[in-house]
Amino acid sequence: SIISNPVSIEDVQIPSWRIMPNPVKDLVMIQTSRSLKQGTYSVKIFDSAGKLWYDVEKEMLPFHKMEIPVPHIPSGIYWLQLRRADQFFQEKFIKE
Repeated sequence: SIISNPVSIEDVQIPSWRIMPNPVKDLVMIQTSRSLKQGTYSVKIFDSAGKLWYDVEKEMLPFHKMEIPVPHIPSGIYWLQLRRADQFFQEKFIKE
């Protein structure tokens, strides 16, 4: 088969942030990249059943590290969300 519309460089998105380490123990570290827009973000952690475990507004900058203490969260699979008016990111992590 022939590809008639190859993917252009504009179609490739660089992740704006990542969770470190994954899996986590007592601390979630968010590392942002240059593609994250500076501003105030809603930072939330949900479990797989949809229960909200963490909810805070934080000023986020490109090339920034943010730590979230999570010793109170039981072991399991969680979703961390960063949201502002024009950007939404979600990433899964495992809590040991």
